Amino acid sequence: KLAGVTLAPDAAVDLLLARPLRPLDGLAPPDWQLLLEIAHRHGLLGAVAGRLPAEATVRTRFDRLAAAVRLRDEALRSALGAVVRVLDAGGIPVAALKGPVLADRVHPDPGLRPSSDLDLLVDPTRLAEAVEALGTLGYHVVPEKYGRRHAHHVSLAHAAWPPVELHDRPESGFGARFSADDVLSRASTRLLPGGAKVRVLSPEDELVVLCVHAAGHLLERGGWLHDLRLFLDAHPGLDWPLVAARARRARCRAAVAYALRHLRDRAGAAIPPALLAPAGAVRAGVAERLRRAALARGTRERVGLGLRTAFDVVLCDGTLAPIRRAAAHALGFARRSAYRALHGVPR
Repeated sequence: KLAGVTLAPDAAVDLLLARPLRPLDGLAPPDWQLLLEIAHRHGLLGAVAGRLPAEATVRTRFDRLAAAVRLRDEALRSALGAVVRVLDAGGIPVAALKGPVLADRVHPDPGLRPSSDLDLLVDPTRLAEAVEALGTLGYHVVPEKYGRRHAHHVSLAHAAWPPVELHDRPESGFGARFSADDVLSRASTRLLPGGAKVRVLSPEDELVVLCVHAAGHLLERGGWLHDLRLFLDAHPGLDWPLVAARARRARCRAAVAYALRHLRDRAGAAIPPALLAPAGAVRAGVAERLRRAALARGTRERVGLGLRTAFDVVLCDGTLAPIRRAAAHALGFARRSAYRALHGVPR
């Protein structure tokens, strides 16, 4: 234990997220090794940096884990510059979602924020052009399992570079209805090293999108809450009423409230009560039980998928939205099952 906190995964993540930062010098070397493994798994090595003990074995292990994350980050940044340049040359507006561009703006050590791919938002009417443009770099579309209309992005792969996801809307979880046109019209331009131009969402839009993304992934990685905590630190003048209005317009108030409730309870963030109201105590409690059960089950069995669906439905906005969302999940499941049966794809 450290100050009464057992070093279990959830407690370790909360320890790294908490504000103000709690001292870690009471940890023994074996507990430090465990903490580093948990931090690495949750994308929280940046929350450990600067708080390491003098113990050589601990520092060596951190350096090795950090080197792997930095190597991946360098590859992502190299690909990002090339991708943005070719899209800009074609006159296709593009905004970065999450990834290195977010890390540069809010993380003290951007190279320690892990990303697996590049998420880019483009004008839906120019999505085909964007795919064609990236084809000149060697990217090719990964066939969707059951059709483009059931996803909010096109996945592209490359023989040597990190994958790219071209989004026609920032997020679609919980039945959210973002307008790419509106979001892009409010975005500002940022210069990347080498002169490439990429757009960045307005702070209020970006916070809503980050919340929906984190909640949509069941807050499985503490790094997503770390992003949100650092984002709030970097935007002390955030227009909270405008955040609420953007969430209402996108029909994702409950999902945003749920993520912000976790941010308040686990990372000590000051969140206006009005932003938390759409996911009241009872609704948030049901969603939390479903989230924990779904994470315990995983995604490979039908029960786990059913729990994830129920979590998604519980946090839908509106009266009829949960019914529509449940029907969409059922239809999607049927289509995926039919695809697997037709093409012999194992579960």
